Amino acid sequence: MRINFIKLSCCLLIFGNLLMCSTVLGKEYVFQNTKKDITLIYSVVDGFRVNIKILNIEKKEIYHRKFDADYGRPEVVFYDINADSFEDIILKLTGEGEYDLDILVNVNNDAFFEGLPESRSTNYIFNYDYFNKDLSEKSVGNKKEFYLKDTNNDGINELVFHHLFIDGKIHKGIVFYFDKPKKKLFHSNE
Repeated sequence: MRINFIKLSCCLLIFGNLLMCSTVLGKEYVFQNTKKDITLIYSVVDGFRVNIKILNIEKKEIYHRKFDADYGRPEVVFYDINADSFEDIILKLTGEGEYDLDILVNVNNDAFFEGLPESRSTNYIFNYDYFNKDLSEKSVGNKKEFYLKDTNNDGINELVFHHLFIDGKIHKGIVFYFDKPKKKLFHSNE
C-alpha cells in the first residue's frame, strides 16, 4: 500500500507541474465547422499574446493574426454571412459579461479577410447585461444575439445583431450588409 501511495504522490506532483506549465505556457482552443473543411486554432501565450490561425482541409494555413489582448475563452460560430456557400467565422472574444466581435470572411476556403469596417481601430462589443436587461424589460423570451435576415428585400440575408456598442456608443438592431466589390461588411449606422 505504501508503494502505491508514493507512486500516486509522484504522479500528482508530475501532473501538477504539467498543469502549471500549461497555464504558464498558454492555452489552445481548436474549432472546426461541421463539414470539417475549416479549422480555427486560437491560442494564448504568456497570458495575453493571442494567436489565431485558420487552416483549410489540406491543413494549409490560410489566415494568421497575432495581437496582445486579455480575453477569456473564445467562442466561434461558423455562419455563411455573404451567401457564397462558404462558412465565414464570427469570433467572439469574451470578457466579463461581454465579447469583442470579429468577423472573418471566407474566400473559397483559400483565404480569410477581416470583414468588419476598420476592425483594427473600431471596437464592436456585445454586452450580455444590456441584452438580458432589454429582454427582461420587454419579456421577449427567446431573442437571439444575432441572426441572418433579408432586411432590404434584395434576396441576400444580412447579419443582424440585437445591439452592439461601437466605439462605446450603443446601437440597437444593428444590420451588417456585405459589399461584394469592396469585400467588406458595413453597418446600418454608417
